[in-house]
Amino acid sequence: ASGAGADPGRAGSTARPASAAAAERAERKELQRLERQIDRAADREAALNEDLAANATDYEKLTELGAQLRLLQAEKASLEERWLDVASSLEA
Repeated sequence: ASGAGADPGRAGSTARPASAAAAERAERKELQRLERQIDRAADREAALNEDLAANATDYEKLTELGAQLRLLQAEKASLEERWLDVASSLEA
């Protein structure tokens, strides 16, 4: 039983740097994931802008596309804000 008690003590002393490294890896992976999502959102935004231009005379379609664009821009802003938070925590 005392041997089992010693193992967590050793694991705890080495877990700090390992957990810090694991946290950093996780943050870097999240940055990459967020970058991909931001890129996809930018692509969708460009496509919506093209659709808006192509449907300039269709009021109903413009209204629908405009609503989609506003939602997408809000989503993209949220992703960018999260990216900034994660990036700043990596620099700290």
